[in-house]
Amino acid sequence: MAVMGLSGACALGTACGDDDGGSADTTVAGGAVTSAAGAPTTTAAGAATTAASGATTAAGGQSPGTTTITISGFAFPDSTTVAAGSTITITNEDSDEHSFTADDGSSFDTDIEAGESADVTAPSTPGTYAFHCKYHSSMKATLVVE
Repeated sequence: MAVMGLSGACALGTACGDDDGGSADTTVAGGAVTSAAGAPTTTAAGAATTAASGATTAAGGQSPGTTTITISGFAFPDSTTVAAGSTITITNEDSDEHSFTADDGSSFDTDIEAGESADVTAPSTPGTYAFHCKYHSSMKATLVVE
């Protein structure tokens, strides 16, 4: 994997600088891209990034691809942004079954067994969709479709 920047590409397992002596260095390791400044980064097209705020965004926020929402500790990420019609993979890392259910009752609804994953197609209409787990009322979040 190579990561393209303003000054060229970084190969897997290497550290690349911004070529001006500044602190915006980037490290590519094991398929993950990190910035020395700790800023959120985007990997290959269609990949998802998670910022420290708990928000997940599809790469570029516009092109269809696959975004993963990970359920862990009986919680969803606070907000996830995806492209309309893209694939969303819901991964359940908990020991209980969960659901990914739109509050409007019709946009999406799927169950995910403990330790399993399920794919869902994002709504084709842009907007903000509140969702929850129908088995655990405290689990709530928002899906933003662009």
